[in-house]
Amino acid sequence: MGTPESCKSGEICTELLESQTGGTSTESVTQTLRVQVFGVLHWVVSLGLILAMDFLLKKAFAAASVEFPSALFGMFCIFSVLIILDYVVPSAAVALVNFFEPGLMFIQRWLPLLPSSVKKVFHPIIFCAASAELTAVAFGFLSNSGLDPVLGYYLTNSSSNPGAGDILMGFLGSVILSFAFSMFKQRKIWNCGFQLEYGTLHIFRVLVH
Repeated sequence: MGTPESCKSGEICTELLESQTGGTSTESVTQTLRVQVFGVLHWVVSLGLILAMDFLLKKAFAAASVEFPSALFGMFCIFSVLIILDYVVPSAAVALVNFFEPGLMFIQRWLPLLPSSVKKVFHPIIFCAASAELTAVAFGFLSNSGLDPVLGYYLTNSSSNPGAGDILMGFLGSVILSFAFSMFKQRKIWNCGFQLEYGTLHIFRVLVH
């Protein structure tokens, strides 16, 4: 391969530089596209598995006529599996958490209870309930339809004609399942708290006796 100084023709040097730069640029773009495609597929699979787990749990609990919340049961199961893996094969637990990380980040970003800045002023449950009620009252007043019909449109409890509330409730199970991974990430804090409580109770017992 020649250099600009060793080339005898300016046109040949220009073609040589363009071919080298173009090859590098093409490889860089191709590599970037591969990374982006892989990231999108990883996100789709991880989020899809969380939604699928929630769907299958709901279906199984409904078929068995179990009234206990299926998502809550799934959360405890996932958390237990992660704790067991962390004790037996720690690398497997970390790999499992990393695999579901894109889906968890999507849930935490787009399906949170409330922004952290709002949580500092208003309680999430009170704020959500109050804002929903005020919005329903305002829409009912402006549309001259009243409050009760608007609430009926918001939560229809019908899969064929779902309202905004039905769609949000459909994602509630996946949010609860994601709590298992959050609890696992904070297991060290849980362990420290448990040890502190156990030590406090032990000291209290010694002082009493």
